[in-house]
Amino acid sequence: MRENSIPSTKKLRSDGRMYLIFSITLVAVLGVASLTPAFPEIAFIIYFIVCLMMPVIHQLYLYLVPVVLFGIAQGMNLPSLQILLVRLAPPNQRALFLSINGMVLRIGQTIGPLLIGVAYAFSGISGAFFLAALVAASMFIITVLVFSTRKE
Repeated sequence: MRENSIPSTKKLRSDGRMYLIFSITLVAVLGVASLTPAFPEIAFIIYFIVCLMMPVIHQLYLYLVPVVLFGIAQGMNLPSLQILLVRLAPPNQRALFLSINGMVLRIGQTIGPLLIGVAYAFSGISGAFFLAALVAASMFIITVLVFSTRKE
């Protein structure tokens, strides 16, 4: 009789410190999301700072600072953008606006890793984070330009 040809998988080892970091990030996201008004510009500035911090950190415990800041930015950005979309969309077209937003998010989740992967291939992990910082700065500028002209 033939033995099972599927190789045995090794048990994944988990590091308790990573669970601590993820838990703190979750608390930051939930806490900030409930208190944040619609200010996605601040979130993009925080993303920019986090992306500049990541390549220069060399100790595990120091990653706690950018991870928490990233969680805060996520908690500020995601609800804020949803609020802004609902405010901008006419009531009879809100579903359309939000579905297009979802489509754009998925396209970004598909293209983003490819672009960051190219940056990583050419200039390593630092280049990947610097490209992400450039994207965050660009999104800050676009957000300020779009919403400053919208308020007038």
